[in-house]
Amino acid sequence: MARVAEGLALAGLLVYAMAAPHSIAGSWMGLSVAVLGWLARTLLARRAGVRRSLMDAPLWLLFAWTMLSSALSYEPQESLPKLVNAATFLVFYVAQALLTRRRAVVLALVIIASGVAGVLWSLGEIAVGRGVVVTEVRAGSPFRATLLQAGDAVWRVNGRRVSSIA
Repeated sequence: MARVAEGLALAGLLVYAMAAPHSIAGSWMGLSVAVLGWLARTLLARRAGVRRSLMDAPLWLLFAWTMLSSALSYEPQESLPKLVNAATFLVFYVAQALLTRRRAVVLALVIIASGVAGVLWSLGEIAVGRGVVVTEVRAGSPFRATLLQAGDAVWRVNGRRVSSIA
């Protein structure tokens, strides 16, 4: 079961690597699965797999300072729930516990490939075009009966993608 939990954690890191350049929600879901898998593996194997490093003191001091700052802020009810974002440094320990050098290189390559794919997709979108911006709706136009106005963008007509006036 510990191996299954570790596999789940690694799958979560893979989802993170694929989603990070494109989607905050997707990357958070991947990180959540990775952390849950790591916690399950830790409980099942009775070892966290975390090693001490030179980063421990600065990371924990920063987190402690952030907690203190949140607790003493003018709006602690706003600041304290946001500590979840500050706790993302714990991903350092999850990655340290789960990744070998080879796995880390693979994840780095996946995140780079995902970013490159996003850039290529965007360049293709720019080359093909992304919709049409309405500048004017003439008096005799059938679009007069719709809510279409100058300044609106039309992305699809009858389910088909629009990239030019034609």
